[in-house]
Amino acid sequence: VFNTLASAQAVAVDGGGLGAPQSRTTRGALGALVGGALGLGVAIMLGRLDRKIRTREQAEEVTGLRARVVIPKAKDDKQAISILSSGRHDSLSDAYRTLRNVIGFVHSSLPPEPRARITLVVSAGPGEGKTTLASNLAATFAETGLRTIAVNIDFRRPQLAARLADNPFETTAYTLDDLAWVEPESLLRRTHVPNLTLFDLGSLGSPDELARATASLMPRLAQSADAIVIDSSPVAATAEVLELVPMADVIIMVVRPGRTDMVAAQRTIATLRDLTTSPVVLVLVGLKQDATEYYYDYAERRQPNPEPAKAAKARRRVDRGTGGAPPQPPWSTQSPPSSQPARPSPDPLGRHLDLDEIDEFLRRQPPTQR
Repeated sequence: VFNTLASAQAVAVDGGGLGAPQSRTTRGALGALVGGALGLGVAIMLGRLDRKIRTREQAEEVTGLRARVVIPKAKDDKQAISILSSGRHDSLSDAYRTLRNVIGFVHSSLPPEPRARITLVVSAGPGEGKTTLASNLAATFAETGLRTIAVNIDFRRPQLAARLADNPFETTAYTLDDLAWVEPESLLRRTHVPNLTLFDLGSLGSPDELARATASLMPRLAQSADAIVIDSSPVAATAEVLELVPMADVIIMVVRPGRTDMVAAQRTIATLRDLTTSPVVLVLVGLKQDATEYYYDYAERRQPNPEPAKAAKARRRVDRGTGGAPPQPPWSTQSPPSSQPARPSPDPLGRHLDLDEIDEFLRRQPPTQR
């Protein structure tokens, strides 16, 4: 054995298998490939862990609803909390007016009721834009001449009075027990928006007591108004809003991409479906939107827009046929002028329209009417 080992000769073996690349370019390409693969893996993992709704498509998939209206992102904090006025024309105000038109369409598809329609604004969590949307939606109804009441039932973090009331710190002389006999109209507070009043029981009791008291007064409030918009507490975090859900004619589900949790949104939709059969309208808040797609700057809209001679001639024929009156949306039930002023109706019931007709009508509208 030792003789065999002693006579063994070393044999050169050609290089094979894996080894470090000798070229600097090859090493760099290999490093970039490995780094890209690792980065892709981390991105996929973070995407699976991210439970926030990020896009319009995600919001529609999670809620099972189609987003009828998108409220664009405000330019700054001042614009974000400002309340719509009749002379204001920008992307935000036009978006709120579009929402008002959509809600009007939905109202027109409901059975007639001898009272004001009740619109409830909800969201899954806090800080998603309910109060801003509710206050501006109420202002758009009031802008049309409707006697509108904005109702607060978010008694844990109330903000509606700070947005609308002339005196946000005004207190009432009544107690919670007095609400059994007091007229609801005496509890209304003035706002700086014409035709708009505020109903807020403030701190008369615990949040659940105030929610029940507000719900008990809602039928009488609906008899003395043309439209009611309710700002609520988060559905996934509180129970007070559930007192008002069965009373709502239309529910607006607010989703803010980047903030709304997917699981909370799904739970909110499931809760609403269990408590009511009222229509639910999905509204996205805070999305960046191309101004040229739906909205234009007010100054640009004020510029003269010469139309082709053929189009102008056709328009004049239409004007002569309608007496010069502007065309009305399909849900409008405007009647000829009479000696007696007609009470504005928040619930035009001339015809019943489905939500597909809403989309078609909005697509045909010029930017100033959306």
